[in-house]
Amino acid sequence: MSSQPRLRSQRALATAPLRRSSSQWRTRTAAMTIAAALAFLTITTSSFATVGSVYWDTNSNAAAGGTLFNGTFTGTGNVGLGRNVMTFLTSGSDNSAIGSGALDDVTSGSNNIANGFQALFSDQTGSDNIASGRFALQFNSTGADNIAFGTNALMNNTSGSSDVATGFRALQSNNTGVDNVATGAQTLQFNTGGSYNLASGHKALNSNTTGNDNVASGLGALFDNTTGSDNLASGFNALENNTTGNSNVAVGSGAGLLTTGSRNVDIANPGRSGESGTIRIGSSAKQTKTFLAGVWNKTIAGPTKAVVVDSAGRLGTGPAPAAPVKSQTGTVSRLRDRVGRLATEVGRLQREVRAGG
Repeated sequence: MSSQPRLRSQRALATAPLRRSSSQWRTRTAAMTIAAALAFLTITTSSFATVGSVYWDTNSNAAAGGTLFNGTFTGTGNVGLGRNVMTFLTSGSDNSAIGSGALDDVTSGSNNIANGFQALFSDQTGSDNIASGRFALQFNSTGADNIAFGTNALMNNTSGSSDVATGFRALQSNNTGVDNVATGAQTLQFNTGGSYNLASGHKALNSNTTGNDNVASGLGALFDNTTGSDNLASGFNALENNTTGNSNVAVGSGAGLLTTGSRNVDIANPGRSGESGTIRIGSSAKQTKTFLAGVWNKTIAGPTKAVVVDSAGRLGTGPAPAAPVKSQTGTVSRLRDRVGRLATEVGRLQREVRAGG
């Protein structure tokens, strides 16, 4: 009777260690699984990212990223953040580069600010440039004093200077043009060597290549202009179709829309294709009255002519007036004498007729 409980107790004692070992095994298995997962994450993470470095020196140069500067440069005050930071720098100073490829090729250029993927990528000696946006001033090499804000702004500029481009692809193709200002997406987009142009508004002066001294304000203003110069267009699509015409002025929405010639002034009028040296103000469909101040009761000295207007609204001067009567006194006197002699003869004939009857 007493041996049976002892056998049960012995079985319990015998089996208890086995249960504890199974629990410990599960714990150890879970721990090993977590450790393996952490190890895998550590391995995979390190395969996708590389620990970079930080550089600073007593000349106020500082950088963080992969390859930073080089061992021989003498420039001061340069700051960079990116995979490779100004690795070709020699004597350039006070440059700031943020982004992969920003100011990648700079050597002696100074006072440049590049923010964005490959902004000022090819700049070597150009100075005082500001580029913000993907590919902004990407191929600039020697150009100076340029400002580019927006993707591809002044992207192909090489030596052009003092240009300002704000907006997507503004002055994108500019190469050597100087002193241009482009504000708005695709303004002066295809300009290559044209200079002293001002474009404000989406696609204003979009097609200009070498035209100079143009001012375009408004969406599509001077859109098709290529080589025309000294034009002024203000308003939606003003002078849109002008290509090579010069010295045109168009003010108002659609003003000068049809103009392709030169020296035209179109105010609130679409103009005419091919004409030059013409002034057109308003349109018959919209304007029915004209008031001009400073004319009434104002005397003009010297020879004058009457102003006339035709059915098309064209103004001009009337024909010369007839000569004054006093200059024909002799002719009038002779005519009077002749009339008098004829009257006398008629009277004599009348008397003879009556006497014969």
